[in-house]
Amino acid sequence: MVRNLSVMCSIALFAVLMCAMPMGAHAEDNEQSAASQATVQVTGMDSVLSTTSNDQSDGGQSVELLSVDGAKGESIYVEITQDGKTIASHLSYTLGDNQTAQSNNEGTQYSGVVTCSIKDFDPSKATYEVKAYTDRDQTQLRYDGKIQGVYAQLGEAQGSAQQLIAVRTIGDNDKGRVFHEPETITTNGATFTTTGQQLSSNPLTYIYKEDASASTLTGSITYIDDSGTVLRTETIEGITASQSQTRQIPQVITASGEPSKNATYYRTVSYNSTVEATYTGTKDFTIHCKPLTAGSDTANAQYYFASIKFVDGQGNVLAQDSLNVTKMYLYTLPDTLYLTDAQGTAHTYTLSAKNADVSKSANGANSLIAFNPFADQSKVENGERDVSVTYEEQPAFSQPWAVQLINGAADPSDTASRAIRTDSVPAGETYNVQQSIEIGGTTYVPVTSTKQSYAYDATVPVRTIYYVPEGYVKKDTYTVDVNYVNIATNEVLTTKQYTITPDSDEDMAITSPATFTQDGTQYVRLDGQDSPIMHGYFTKYRTYTVYYRDINDQRNQQTVITHLRVLYTDGTSTDGTDQGTTQLTPTTTDAGTNSNSGSTNGQTGTTSDGQTVGLNGNEDLNVVNSGDDAPVVNNEGTDTNTERIDDDETPLAAGNSQATPSSIAPIAAIIGMLIVAALVSLYVIKRKKHEQTDPQSASDAQDK
Repeated sequence: MVRNLSVMCSIALFAVLMCAMPMGAHAEDNEQSAASQATVQVTGMDSVLSTTSNDQSDGGQSVELLSVDGAKGESIYVEITQDGKTIASHLSYTLGDNQTAQSNNEGTQYSGVVTCSIKDFDPSKATYEVKAYTDRDQTQLRYDGKIQGVYAQLGEAQGSAQQLIAVRTIGDNDKGRVFHEPETITTNGATFTTTGQQLSSNPLTYIYKEDASASTLTGSITYIDDSGTVLRTETIEGITASQSQTRQIPQVITASGEPSKNATYYRTVSYNSTVEATYTGTKDFTIHCKPLTAGSDTANAQYYFASIKFVDGQGNVLAQDSLNVTKMYLYTLPDTLYLTDAQGTAHTYTLSAKNADVSKSANGANSLIAFNPFADQSKVENGERDVSVTYEEQPAFSQPWAVQLINGAADPSDTASRAIRTDSVPAGETYNVQQSIEIGGTTYVPVTSTKQSYAYDATVPVRTIYYVPEGYVKKDTYTVDVNYVNIATNEVLTTKQYTITPDSDEDMAITSPATFTQDGTQYVRLDGQDSPIMHGYFTKYRTYTVYYRDINDQRNQQTVITHLRVLYTDGTSTDGTDQGTTQLTPTTTDAGTNSNSGSTNGQTGTTSDGQTVGLNGNEDLNVVNSGDDAPVVNNEGTDTNTERIDDDETPLAAGNSQATPSSIAPIAAIIGMLIVAALVSLYVIKRKKHEQTDPQSASDAQDK
């Protein structure tokens, strides 16, 4: 049972570009703590509140407090006080071996954000202090800051009512951080527009004026970088009570006024390709951006963003991956897609032989697309290149199906150690489970819940069978988080936690409500998520995501969550970790000879120098399909481009971080990996990736 404290909090840490699989927190020894103390950086943040009515309900007011930067193996421990009383302590996280991040001359760097929901939160009546330490004993102080409110005076007349609209965490080292007040706010049915004037600096208060007579409102789209610097702003005109306005969000932008030949390209961070401005709802949006490349102007002009769409024979988008083409890449195409529809039935798609941009690897096993920033410029427009790859749907039960054998005793985060092999089962045949396997001189046997044989099940296109060493005894109890996420803003609305014990022989069926209400807003679960999440003791996942929409969000009314598994011809996972050389051979199709094979005469030589990347064949994946866009995301809600990193790339991020008059996502939300820390009160507000909590920290924060 969770203690009824006044704050719940999580540490949401994100890999700067590409996120990683969840893994458990590690105990800190003195040497590691000293290393953490040496380089980890903690700064304050700005958080525009998610509701200007300040309706906190039972969950409290969600605020984002700290930005964290550090290297692999570093830890932070966070303490929060209210009027001198500790309400959260020893919240810990260690960057682990299974994560990936930006590598540069200064080492591998990660970034993160500490997010809290504080009950009865009012910085005008209470003093809140946040401290971050580099050791669990909390003796090595890295950051000490206070939470300050930002207010709107609702009217130009002296003495007009004031409204809390944002929260800032300010320490000695970040007092110069720039704050951008929202252009408009709506509260109690009235709309107010900023005058651009400050009433006071302590507390920071802006003057807003009411425009009660206006029948037409104006909104905005503001593109910002990590520091909050505005790259460009676009105006949304013509918003009326009966007419909303929809605007396209490009995948790549350049800063306003920058000469095109020397332009720095920025990748926009958004699940949705459009935003909808409504009269009584969201009118102003902040889109977070990351530079596509770093380095010389010449390099910036050549590197580009690639969108790889998997389409069916009618051109419908089945799934969509993307890639930051900062050097030579060989994108490996899955041989087979298993896509489970909203009704829970898996459809099998195989790669068409009529794809003009596809070549074969030298051994003929895999199908590849070459991406070369130095030779592809004729295919790039405004920093983007779109590639569509056709897959053909196969009749039900006509294709072989797959069984993956997994080492259940291996670390859940260690994909390589867990994978034993993948067996292909001919269509219509039953798979008989092998009762023992020898691995490195050790005998492995199926776990006790395994059946003797399996027939093909259209709801489980890839069957997983777990093996453990003979005599293996399950040890640890652990928890699984299920995040309920607002699809429009990517905000984690609430988190449900489930305990998995060693005596759990059968899978746990984790269900989610079709609708729920929070902070006065009703949320509706997106289609495709009716079936329960089945989680067994040996399942590697520690975080799942269930997507919801505001009941008034018409933009996402037709968005469906589908489930994806991929298989490759040679049985590899093709998760982007292969740093070696892959040779291409020209392939002739009905569309002609592949233009991507052979010599590229680019700065890096031939296509054989390319790094292989692709979707992970060892993962259960989800597709957020809105009809026009269908990004592939993992169970933690992170898109596949964000999971992928190259040593030469500049950090990028993914996930939607739209900001509205009543909900402007903080800058750190653009970085995309959520990991779990400690649950201190009612529910956990997180973004993206998930990591396990330090067991000792968990015991500090909650009753089991």
